[in-house]
Amino acid sequence: MAMPSQESCLTCKHINKRTLNKCKAFPKGIPFMIVSGGIQHTKPIKGDNGIIYEQDTEAMYGDKA
Repeated sequence: MAMPSQESCLTCKHINKRTLNKCKAFPKGIPFMIVSGGIQHTKPIKGDNGIIYEQDTEAMYGDKA
């Protein structure tokens, strides 16, 4: 299994912080290949509603970008 990269769901500003398995791009659930780190969601993919990974600097560093 691939390990999550820096561009993982948990560092994305679009993650649903209550469920951690859904986000604005995938409101019904983040595909396993993204969550597992098998593919990075830094480019559009089918079904992402036009939303891609964006780093959440506030969550990572405690400051607002």
